[in-house]
Amino acid sequence: MDMTIVFVFCFIVVVFAIMMGTIKEVAKRQMAFKERKLELEHAGGTGGLVAEAAARLDNMEQRLRVLECIATDSGSNVSADLAREIEALRYEQHVADSGVPIDLKEPIDVKEKVR
Repeated sequence: MDMTIVFVFCFIVVVFAIMMGTIKEVAKRQMAFKERKLELEHAGGTGGLVAEAAARLDNMEQRLRVLECIATDSGSNVSADLAREIEALRYEQHVADSGVPIDLKEPIDVKEKVR
């Protein structure tokens, strides 16, 4: 055998081994990336956190409504005053959101101005 053919053969084997190692590492990284992507999609990713926060906010709003009903539905004079104060705050927030200035020094007749 000629020594040139042996060197060429050895060179081809070494290059082939390096290429196969590189291809193996690239495939391993791609597989890890795809697995991580599937995990995030399955868990909901950021959308899951937003949905969870929205659900918690809805729950808190419902609880606040229940507490408001408990405080204002007892029929006493104190609960009537509390109901008026709550409605005045709602009216104040509504007016503040509309951009209309409001003077709170004057008493507000809530029943006429709300809705």
